[in-house]
Amino acid sequence: MSLPTRIVTDSRDFEITLEIYPDDRITDLKYPYKAHPGDTVTISWTVTNEGGDSGIAQYIRLIDRDTGEELKKTVFMLGHGESRSGSWSLTMPNKHWLLRVEAGYEYGGMSYPTSTLDFSIPTEVSILNILLGSIPLLAVGGVIGFNEFRRRI
Repeated sequence: MSLPTRIVTDSRDFEITLEIYPDDRITDLKYPYKAHPGDTVTISWTVTNEGGDSGIAQYIRLIDRDTGEELKKTVFMLGHGESRSGSWSLTMPNKHWLLRVEAGYEYGGMSYPTSTLDFSIPTEVSILNILLGSIPLLAVGGVIGFNEFRRRI
């Protein structure tokens, strides 16, 4: 059985427009390798757009990996090959801080990450934290907390 052959005698010109989206890359990230609870922590970053000049809003944001909470966000627009640097200052919580920096673009109410980096900032432990562990401390009027002792000395 042979298949029928069809010869096309009609042609039309058409144009395809490709939208080239930004492709933001985190090209530099600086953060402290440890900190005490309550310290001010500065996280510095640089983002470079290795994609297109689409006029679409781009972002970089900081996310707590334990809670999923967005801690900081900066929105900008970069053309192809352009970079932007910035920094955020935050207060170190009383925990080993697991963080993610995510860069990408926003389109139609959605976020599209194009680059992510996971990192952590360990809590600096004092000798008193090691010796006392998680034993609650008593003071006049009752318990003052697990980590308040170091601050009150």
